[in-house]
Amino acid sequence: MGYGTDQEYVAFRNWKYLLEPGDSVLIVLNQSDYYDVLRRRFVGRAKPYFEKVDSSYVLRPPPIGLWERWSDWSLVASVVARFIEPTAPENLDPSQSIEIIRFILGRIREEVRAA
Repeated sequence: MGYGTDQEYVAFRNWKYLLEPGDSVLIVLNQSDYYDVLRRRFVGRAKPYFEKVDSSYVLRPPPIGLWERWSDWSLVASVVARFIEPTAPENLDPSQSIEIIRFILGRIREEVRAA
């Protein structure tokens, strides 16, 4: 709970190797996932995100700057990170989110078969 489909995919990649024949993967989507999957930041923090490259999508790591790295240890750094760290403009086009979610679900399907 609290993760978008892209963040769930990142978590899935860490434990997919534990799947055994007959196991099922349950994926639950809710309304906020259609916007969360388009964001590069979640609750003020950088997160992994998908970027369209040619006709496919590439998973990019979270762009964590110096102030954000320090924000785990300092409230001042946390506040500074929210105002100073550069953020790319977000495109919150729901049609693109559907493409990304379909891509992620396809990847999970392929990776479950391969596991």
